[in-house]
Amino acid sequence: TATGNTGMVLVFSQRTMRLNKLLLDEGILTEVRTAAACVLASKLLFPLPITSPSSSSTETSSNDDISCIGLLGAGVQAIWHLRFLRCITSCRKVLVKTRSEDSARAFVDRMRTSACAMDREWEIAPAPPLAAF
Repeated sequence: TATGNTGMVLVFSQRTMRLNKLLLDEGILTEVRTAAACVLASKLLFPLPITSPSSSSTETSSNDDISCIGLLGAGVQAIWHLRFLRCITSCRKVLVKTRSEDSARAFVDRMRTSACAMDREWEIAPAPPLAAF
């Protein structure tokens, strides 16, 4: 399993503003909320109008037009993002870019051997090195 955030959620009464509950969730709600918000934003941005450089016509893309997903980082957020992205696109090809190729390969292996079936349905590969400027 991947290490994630640590944390808790404080639930206050709207009427009295007193603390009602303390949820020691180890950060899971933050992880899920962050990924869900990002994927919701992705869904709202698609379909986007696309203007072809060779013509003045505008086409509309959809989430089914996606051929590859790029991930920056291979931590717990990457896992949750993929889990939610599967709800809005049929694309299952992913390139992951991390600080080192070793951490990218570790992410690929972690997802390939995950106990969670939806993690194993992705075709994940380390992204090629960036070109030097």
